[in-house]
Amino acid sequence: MPMIHILSAPPFSKADEVVKGRWYPEQPPALPDETLQQYTDRCAGAQGPSKYPYDHWRWRQCGIGWHGDCSFGLYGPVEQEENPCACPCHETPQGRAVLAAARARWAKR
Repeated sequence: MPMIHILSAPPFSKADEVVKGRWYPEQPPALPDETLQQYTDRCAGAQGPSKYPYDHWRWRQCGIGWHGDCSFGLYGPVEQEENPCACPCHETPQGRAVLAAARARWAKR
């Protein structure tokens, strides 16, 4: 059975502007009147650089908070990878534990 991810509504920002930052382990706040789909698209980078909430590049999975599913974390850097995921989860003890559990889960498939 595939794993189902349930995204809860993110905390809302009081500002109408995107606040860029590291945002880990918490996710960036949603903008006022932003739908869950718009929030997900913005965190995945689909709304362009001006709306992207991170001050570094992330692969889609880390961008939307699915750190345990990040292919970069599961499989390591791909040879000649031009845009490695720079999410802090790959550098922290907490993030490494999440990724180790995900690798173990994937190895059992």
